[in-house]
Amino acid sequence: MEYEIGSELKNHVDRDIFDNKVVVVNISEDSLFGGEVEFYYDGNIELLSNGEVIEFDCKKYHGVKKVKSDRWSLSIRKVLV
Repeated sequence: MEYEIGSELKNHVDRDIFDNKVVVVNISEDSLFGGEVEFYYDGNIELLSNGEVIEFDCKKYHGVKKVKSDRWSLSIRKVLV
């Protein structure tokens, strides 16, 4: 998913079609230029750097605050059918 400058992903939980576990690769510009991403998760803010890989429970509230530079997110998840 691509996030352009100024875009955000409101806090939410993912639909029941997805397994709880999700792995995300954050791809953003160098942190020297404001590339760190504010990732809201379960009441906390985590700063994600370029290339950082995180695993989290997508049934807990999560979101991405407005980005200051272009960002891409590669999500790996299991679809329950």
